[in-house]
Amino acid sequence: MPDTDKDLTIDVSGNTASIATDYLFVNGLSADAAHVQLTKLVWGASAESFRVSQTTPLPVNIYSANPATRVGITGTISGAVTVTNTGTTGSFVYVRGSTGYELPVTARVQGITNGTLVGVTGTVNISQPVIIGGAGSGGITVNPITITGGRYLSSSNDSVRVTGTVTVSGGRALNAVTDTVSVLGSDLGSKVLTRLYDSSGTTLNSTSNALNVYMTNAGFTATVNVGASVGVFNNNNIPLVVAGTTSGGAIIVKGENGDAIEVTATTPLNVDVTNEISIDDSAIVAALSGENSNLIGRLTDIKTNTSPISNIRTDITSGNLRARISEITRPSKVSSATISLTPSVTQVNSNTPLQVGVTLKASSSNTAIVYIGGGNLTRNPIDGYPLEPGESIYIECSNVSALYARSVEGTQQLSYIGS
Repeated sequence: MPDTDKDLTIDVSGNTASIATDYLFVNGLSADAAHVQLTKLVWGASAESFRVSQTTPLPVNIYSANPATRVGITGTISGAVTVTNTGTTGSFVYVRGSTGYELPVTARVQGITNGTLVGVTGTVNISQPVIIGGAGSGGITVNPITITGGRYLSSSNDSVRVTGTVTVSGGRALNAVTDTVSVLGSDLGSKVLTRLYDSSGTTLNSTSNALNVYMTNAGFTATVNVGASVGVFNNNNIPLVVAGTTSGGAIIVKGENGDAIEVTATTPLNVDVTNEISIDDSAIVAALSGENSNLIGRLTDIKTNTSPISNIRTDITSGNLRARISEITRPSKVSSATISLTPSVTQVNSNTPLQVGVTLKASSSNTAIVYIGGGNLTRNPIDGYPLEPGESIYIECSNVSALYARSVEGTQQLSYIGS
């Protein structure tokens, strides 16, 4: 009895393999039923193989009885059909009429929704008037084209140029008595942006090319706030002349060292004494000249036992002198405080004596630099040592009152501690 199963078992040297088949009638006769093996098609050139699928379909050419001639297609073709030119790459596909010439198109040429634009190359001659419009009812009536989307023109980015003659018909002439014209700005508001130029065509601005305004027989009132400390400066290092009012009191000028004014010179000062100086005090003369005077006796005592002085001098110059510090007296008081600084120069403290020195620190929360200095900071607001927020400096001095400070801007904090 024949095996009627769909698959056949084949003996492969002791192993078994299953081959997929269909059990079918042969030539329509059940008596000739047999197994028909199921296979998959593979196509490709030498050393290539592509399984037939939707992505790699089996390529098929349809030929006539003459194998060298391909079969043409006649009849109606529906659906999406791709027409390809198999000739020279880049050649166009021509549509020809029965006489062999290009087929003239007398109908409307239009695209489809989301379609590709029709490209036109070469010279195009238009012999009839062209009306641009949208199709009306039935595709016959031509209506004006409406443009949607896009954007509004902007006076800051766009410009519109009108050339030729512009003719306005209809309407009426405006009357200066009865008619008004509103001018709107780019924001459709009442503010119209205007740009001013000088005689050379350069735009006026607030830095290099300002607008010059002349005032005739007119004054103006201004409110000026002057700080408690005002600095006066003179450009180019020219001496600053200080003078009082006519018939007024004299101007008192004081220095920092006990009101004394410090005098400095780049070259040595001439301190030669040309006149004769005499001392008439008899007591001074007697103390200096008398053999039994106290001064002579003291000098005699000093002269005694002075031989070790030369040895001490030798030890000092040769570096052999040794010293032992048995005790250091520590300061018995510590002073500290936090003050607020403004751009006006202020004294750190009026009177805080010190034995060692003082450490000053700008608060880490400050937003600007603070300057630390002596009395010269009152004359020049930047003649000091700058402290960034969080920075500190140690200064050796005998009193905090010798220090002055200011901020570059705003109110800043400065703390100090000294002994």
